[in-house]
Amino acid sequence: MALSADRTGTYFRETLSMAPLSLPVGTDIIYKGALVGLVPGTGTIVAGADTANMIFAGMALENVDNSAGASGVVCKVQPVGIIRVTDAGALAAANVGTVVTLSDDETIDIAANTTNDVEVGRLYEVDSNGAWVGFMSQLVFVANA
Repeated sequence: MALSADRTGTYFRETLSMAPLSLPVGTDIIYKGALVGLVPGTGTIVAGADTANMIFAGMALENVDNSAGASGVVCKVQPVGIIRVTDAGALAAANVGTVVTLSDDETIDIAANTTNDVEVGRLYEVDSNGAWVGFMSQLVFVANA
C-alpha cells in the first residue's frame, strides 16, 4: 500500500558514502522514507510506482508537497544504502540476492509479480518487519554514462 504519511522508525541499516541528491519534484506529494523515481522526459521525481519507464532514484529524506506543481521544488534523496521496506508478501529467505522491483513508494516485490519491473536493488534480508534491500539509484549510472 502506498504511503499516506512520512515513514517513521528505523529503516536505514547502512548508508554508503554517497551524499544525498537534491532532485526536482514533479506534481506530487513525496513522503519522508518514500521510494522515488524519475519520470523520463520531465527531469522530475515522483513517488515510486510500478509505472512504465520510471527510473528508480532512491529514498526520500524529507517530506515535500508539490501537489500544486510549482517549479524549483526539490527533495533530498539518498541514492545508495540498505533500507527496510514493505514486502508485497511474496518474499522469503530463499529470495535473498534476488533483484526486487517497485510496487509502490513503500513496497517491493520480485519482477515476476510486477508489470514494469522498476528495479530497486537486491534483497538483503527478510524479517518479521519487512524486507531489507540493498539499493543504488539508477540515476547514478545515468549521470556517469
